[in-house]
Amino acid sequence: MTYQPVFITGMFRSGTTLLARMLQAHSKACCAVDPYIPLFKEFRNDVASNLVPGYTVDPEAPLDDYYYYPEKQSVLKAIQQTSFDLTKDQSEMPNLRKRIAHFLRPISPKIEPFLDQLNGCNYVELIDSGFDIVQKAYGQTTSHTVGFKVTWAGEFANHILESFPEAKVIHVMRDPRAICASKNSQQSVQEKYPWLFLIRQWRKLATLAWQSVYKSPNTSDRVLLLKYEQLVSDPEMEAKKVCDFLNMNFDPSMIDPNTFVDGTGSKWSQNSSYQNFQATRSFNLDSIDRWKNALTSPEIQFIEHLCYPEMEIFGYQPDIASTSRVPLSLMFDSPEVDVKDLATWIRPYSQVNGESKVSDISLELLRSSILHSSQPVPDSIQKAFFLDTDFFEVIRQSVSISNRELASK
Repeated sequence: MTYQPVFITGMFRSGTTLLARMLQAHSKACCAVDPYIPLFKEFRNDVASNLVPGYTVDPEAPLDDYYYYPEKQSVLKAIQQTSFDLTKDQSEMPNLRKRIAHFLRPISPKIEPFLDQLNGCNYVELIDSGFDIVQKAYGQTTSHTVGFKVTWAGEFANHILESFPEAKVIHVMRDPRAICASKNSQQSVQEKYPWLFLIRQWRKLATLAWQSVYKSPNTSDRVLLLKYEQLVSDPEMEAKKVCDFLNMNFDPSMIDPNTFVDGTGSKWSQNSSYQNFQATRSFNLDSIDRWKNALTSPEIQFIEHLCYPEMEIFGYQPDIASTSRVPLSLMFDSPEVDVKDLATWIRPYSQVNGESKVSDISLELLRSSILHSSQPVPDSIQKAFFLDTDFFEVIRQSVSISNRELASK
């Protein structure tokens, strides 16, 4: 590579696309939006089918949140322990390219003509060729930085760092209440997702970002955490931070939304999922707190009670919920999305019935109980309910401090 690769990841609706458009506006950088999600799913599928006995792979299933169930924990462990050196069956490549083309066509269409160049005997070579394709489709031969962003995929950040010594990773965070509101509020015009799906995915990505930033000292200088709220509040400061991180000079075009283009090369406007709200070509400060009016009090309380340990670690303070255990009354009457309002693609993975709801409620209540307990917790339980033993100790200590502070008032 003659350029520096960069991998951007985070929850959807968190500002990853905005950051990608900012980088694309830089004269020495290029960045594609979500071109290779099927490639990362394919790695998950190959790892799971090869290394997790009896695991049945649905190739189109979303990347998991990995909570609670042993088979999910086995998949996460296998992913984390398997490098991108994993060999790829070449007979499967034509179908993989077709799936990638179908996925990227609406968002990064300039990549499709180059997909025959997506080649490699293993995933390192495939992703290496993927970066090269981004440069050809959206950059120049003089590009200093070439990147792409993939939402939902924080579990692959360390793989990128290990496979590409010059690569850097940017995790983008946003308040979970704002993310849920942008998708599931009554004001949203988009198809909706199950509340627990959004909440558990946000917790997963928060945990993985923490791992990447704070638990990997050998690569910590190659990882940057950005918060959406700071990005739109002070875009120049955050853009300069990104440029320093990527060893580039600051380009004022990065903070001029009128220079931003979409995947077709047309003028890009930051979309809004809210009714009666026009797409904008500016850094939208109103987007930071719109959730306060878009969500109902029970919805806010539901999100906060299930996310507050991770929220506090990243500086998002609860508005309604305290750090007390999740109330039974809230869980028994938790927010739900009617099946007819769900996004079509997610319906097969969101079959809610009475039994599954009881199971979900029980698991979340048990998670809260474990977090507040002073008793020793086996490592296997910590990983099942919190994904990482070190992260569990950090948020448990944070909750304990918060409870003591509340008790002293």
